Amino acid sequence: MIVCCYIFLYASFIMLIHHYFFDLQRNPKYPDFKHKDTGEALWVEGRYNPSWVKSQLAILDERMGSLRDQDSKLRLSSMSGDDFLSLS
Repeated sequence: MIVCCYIFLYASFIMLIHHYFFDLQRNPKYPDFKHKDTGEALWVEGRYNPSWVKSQLAILDERMGSLRDQDSKLRLSSMSGDDFLSLS
């Protein structure tokens, strides 16, 4: 029964990641992810995690990293010469 709940929680986490806070404290007492509304907590190293959690998190991390890269490239390419002068 517990495993089924974690399958659902992680599936919703993967699909609705923007509904979760990320806790970067790296303290084992605190969850790695926490739902913004319900407070539901998830740990990457959780005892009842489905076997696919770590691989899906790695894929998600890679995709989010490439989105950040694309976003920063777009911002740089849209800047004018005056913008660069104001940065220095």
